[in-house]
Amino acid sequence: MEAPPLRADGLVYYKDMPSWDAYWLHPEGELDPWERRLFANLKEPHIFVNAFGWESPRQWYAWAPRDGLKFPFTRVLRNGPAPERHADFTLVSENKAPEVRLRVIGARPTRVRLNGRTLLDTEAKTLTVVLYGMDDEPLHFRIDVGGDPIFSVRVEEVLPGLPDHLLPPRPPAATPLVPFSGKSIAADTLWFY
Repeated sequence: MEAPPLRADGLVYYKDMPSWDAYWLHPEGELDPWERRLFANLKEPHIFVNAFGWESPRQWYAWAPRDGLKFPFTRVLRNGPAPERHADFTLVSENKAPEVRLRVIGARPTRVRLNGRTLLDTEAKTLTVVLYGMDDEPLHFRIDVGGDPIFSVRVEEVLPGLPDHLLPPRPPAATPLVPFSGKSIAADTLWFY
């Protein structure tokens, strides 16, 4: 007897510190009947402005329980003024996320250091840092920026799989999903004024 075909799951569990909410997300496209029930609040995918802004892609979204992940644990140590404008903070993934992403928004980084090691030593228009396999190691960042802008650092901890205990059961007749093909993201935005 041949094993039934598996289907990759595009579902994302997204827990967002600034809104203090959690969401189920799915890329634009067709939904199976089980997913359709999950996103019963929408007739079609939308741009989710509240969490991702006007430039985000259209997607399916629905509110989810907040107890699927811990928020990123951050401690802002210093928020330096101009002319030596910088952000100095520590991040620890209490989720032991295998992937951590940081993105500087609204400023031009001039120098970036992680745990004393220089990652950037020249001005950049944008900055995204992606780290793998850091587990729960304390990550100390110092980000120097040009000028005196109000800026933010977006932190996302990415984990494979979904908090299945928060999802409604999938019907036995539905196409089985590839294990861990969905993902979970815990996010926070640090603002520096």
